[in-house]
Amino acid sequence: MTGKLIIGLLAAIVALPIVSLLILLPKADSDDATLADGDADRGSKPPPALQIGIQSLDTGSCVQCDLSHTDLSQRDLSRADLQAADFSHTNLNETVLINAILSQAMLHQTTFVRANLRGADLIEASIDTANFNDAQLLQVSLTDAHLSDTSLRESDLRDADLSAAVIEDSDFSGARLYGAILRETTLSNVDFSGADLRYVDFSDATLENVNFENARLSFAIMPDGTGYHGVAPY
Repeated sequence: MTGKLIIGLLAAIVALPIVSLLILLPKADSDDATLADGDADRGSKPPPALQIGIQSLDTGSCVQCDLSHTDLSQRDLSRADLQAADFSHTNLNETVLINAILSQAMLHQTTFVRANLRGADLIEASIDTANFNDAQLLQVSLTDAHLSDTSLRESDLRDADLSAAVIEDSDFSGARLYGAILRETTLSNVDFSGADLRYVDFSDATLENVNFENARLSFAIMPDGTGYHGVAPY
């Protein structure tokens, strides 16, 4: 009897570390599987910052939002505050942005084809490789903005203010700039062929390699402050 008791005690002592080890091991339960599924779901959704930015558009204010690589075409963003927002690689074709605030916005490879930006604020905006073809830009403010490699063919820029802007390697062919202000604007390698430049104010502007072929320049004020006399050697 005593021998059996001793054997039983020895067996319990040997089993005790094994039981303890099993208790300490992490559980491979459904919580882990749920977490793994959640990780997979997150991979298919937009980054949280981008989701917040898109949702903020519904409130009409999205200051400094990251809205890059998104499709915002044909939306109505009139009067929205989009100051310093990043619209790089974003589609804004046929979007309505009447009186919207886009000052200091980043517009890299952004498309605004047939968009309506009438009265929009683009002061100090950084615009490169963008497309504004056929866009409505009446009375838009582009003062101190920087445009490079940008196309504004057939766009409507009547009464727009581009004072002190820097415009390089850009295409305004066929655009309407009737009454636009380009005072102290720097223009380099810019195509105004066939554009309507009547009553445009180029006072103190710097023009280098600017194409005015077939442009309408009646009553335009040239960089030296004189009226247009039929010759534009720039």
